[in-house]
Amino acid sequence: MNHTYHQNNLSRFIADQLKTPVLILLAFWLIASAQVFAHESRPLYIKIVQDDKASYTLNWRSPQSLSWDNQPNILPPENCQFNQSKANITAAGIYQMQLRCDAFTDHDVFTIDYPFANPSISSLIDIQLLAQPKQTVLLGPEQKTWRLISSTGSDKSWFAYGELGVKHIWMGIDHLLFVGCLIFFARGWRKLFWTITGFTLAHSITLGLTSLGLIRVNIVPIEAIIALSIIFLAVELTKPKDTTLTWRYPAIVAISFGLLHGFGFASVLSEIGLPEQDKILSLLFFNLGIEVGQLVFIALIFLIAWPFKNITHANKPNEEVVDLSRYYRLAAYFIGPIAAFWFWQRLAQF
Repeated sequence: MNHTYHQNNLSRFIADQLKTPVLILLAFWLIASAQVFAHESRPLYIKIVQDDKASYTLNWRSPQSLSWDNQPNILPPENCQFNQSKANITAAGIYQMQLRCDAFTDHDVFTIDYPFANPSISSLIDIQLLAQPKQTVLLGPEQKTWRLISSTGSDKSWFAYGELGVKHIWMGIDHLLFVGCLIFFARGWRKLFWTITGFTLAHSITLGLTSLGLIRVNIVPIEAIIALSIIFLAVELTKPKDTTLTWRYPAIVAISFGLLHGFGFASVLSEIGLPEQDKILSLLFFNLGIEVGQLVFIALIFLIAWPFKNITHANKPNEEVVDLSRYYRLAAYFIGPIAAFWFWQRLAQF
């Protein structure tokens, strides 16, 4: 009996001694990873327009996350020639070239060429040919080629924007960390529902108003404040329950900061624009894609947490929630340093 007791104490002591350096190492690893994934949700946007029978205008816009020495080139098929020796740079990260091409076939492909490697960036391609409906194609990071004449293209550009919304929320780790923090504060299924719904409605409002051009904001300070909002939640997680507004009414905090996160979501659409003929529908599907990705993330959080937690009752007997109280401080120690790194990094962009 005493032997078992002392053995348990020794195991607990060793675990406590190892806990701090392990947490520090993991935090540094996450901070290093944060640099890579914070903004890779923005796609490479490519647009090709047929001007006449043999003339085409090729435009592409690189996401800001790409370094200057890894800017992609768009290589046309062999039956195309450039009218100039190199692409015109119309603005930072925006390129334009004029092409003269013979008739295309299903075998003629365009190629996306990165000098080094594609850092997990998708490509959204708009194709506008004469006497043909517009096609919108979304390529994954592993896809390097596409055909100008292909049955895989679609004139339903809104569908591609929905897929882009899912990828944006999954690659936007800052938004996911914010949602993850909200789950800790929302104890009880009912409170969780209103918290996530409030965040969704709030960011949908600013996303819509900004994407439709009704509101214009400078995204650089907004991105810094989004990182600050994550720091705020991380600090709140270290405080005793029911002692702050965030613990008592997380939906209010979710709505307030959700308005800011909507501007962040809109920054993706501001870079690539919305198709004129399907502007509202594309915006709606982009937002729906964000919500689908967000709900899948929340479901995964609870799925992972479920085996390690006890099922407890909330205020009402028929309400159950996974008890995450043991881990909210641990989450704060991980999330806080990452968000602080993002904040100072984005602040430096001023």
